[in-house]
Amino acid sequence: MEKYRSRILIMTCLFYGAVVGVIVNTNGQFYPSIADSLGVPIGDVTMASLIMGLAALICTPLVTGWYQKRDARLFSLAATMVFLLSHFLCGLVTKLWQFYVLSAVRGAVQGFLMFYLVSTLIKSWFGEQSGAKLGIAALSSGITGMAANTLIGLAIDRWSWRVALCGSAVAAFVLGIPLLALYMVRSPKEWEERQRRGGKEVSPEVDGASAKKTEMSDRRGETGHPGVLVCGLVMTLLWLIPFSLTQHLKIYAMGQGFSQMFGANLMTLTMVGNLLSKLYLSIYADRLGARKMAVGVIGLLLAGDLLLLAPATATLSVGAILLGISTSVTAVLVPQVTAYVYTGDQFDRVFAWFSMVMSLGNALWISVDGILYDRLGSYVPVFAGAAVLLAVSMVLFAIFAGSTRKE
Repeated sequence: MEKYRSRILIMTCLFYGAVVGVIVNTNGQFYPSIADSLGVPIGDVTMASLIMGLAALICTPLVTGWYQKRDARLFSLAATMVFLLSHFLCGLVTKLWQFYVLSAVRGAVQGFLMFYLVSTLIKSWFGEQSGAKLGIAALSSGITGMAANTLIGLAIDRWSWRVALCGSAVAAFVLGIPLLALYMVRSPKEWEERQRRGGKEVSPEVDGASAKKTEMSDRRGETGHPGVLVCGLVMTLLWLIPFSLTQHLKIYAMGQGFSQMFGANLMTLTMVGNLLSKLYLSIYADRLGARKMAVGVIGLLLAGDLLLLAPATATLSVGAILLGISTSVTAVLVPQVTAYVYTGDQFDRVFAWFSMVMSLGNALWISVDGILYDRLGSYVPVFAGAAVLLAVSMVLFAIFAGSTRKE
């Protein structure tokens, strides 16, 4: 069992690095090139992110429900292939509507892959040590994202954005698919059941997890006070704003007179913040606790946001590093804060909603930022508004975390 836990951790590291580090964290590199190629404003391109988010809003609860009822390995592989293929085909589009359609397809599975799958796997396999293991798994997105942003920037300069985008999909396939195919198992109980059945995959209807669900059926609707849940979902939505800003750093830098390569380097610096924060959280997440972690992470993101309002080389560089911590929000902070308020069976039911909001929020804010930039001609109001909303989110966090007396 312990040996297989190690395999699960390695698998989730590579998978998260492929989906988030190689694909999601590099999206902003392509926006200016796609807009130029299709002859449309930046806001029209980032609108695809909103479409992606709306698809996630509709589909994430359905996809997570199907995952619980079907063969975990085959379902995860199928969802990942849909995600990677739709991303690959974006490199071949010649019309904006094609980009929109592919974004909707990708969004249908992104919430499940990016937020739900890894978090629930680690919670299931590692229990009380899940905070540190989430940090380790999330660290992979920083490492791969740092390399991917630099290589994609070079590929765009040397060849084209189409080659770079298609190449990123192929790289993510090579990185994430093999171990997913070999080692994906939903839970330790399912693994034990498979061992008893000679390694044959079983559906959750006949494994130990099913028995637990039946046993807990009388508590199926129990998710706490609805106001607490709504407060947590809105708080999460606001916490996603800094990540959307990282995807606009390249455009922002070019608009301030810096080179395309400096903009790419800023995105690479966000990966430095990503890497350092996840390295720290992989060691101290469980020791810090949800409250201290939230205050520290959101405080640093607010500082990074404010530094970006002063467009000098030094402030942009430091601000980019601090803003890179935003990837820890979805990977570590939200799962831990959710688990702080909702425990055991409640977490499994509620986290699908948080996954849906995270997928919607990432896409929504990227689109909103692009539209505001097109309308206002400046990112200054965008960054200033983000600072205000982050302050509001901390008030919501106090209410959300205060609904329990733990810690």
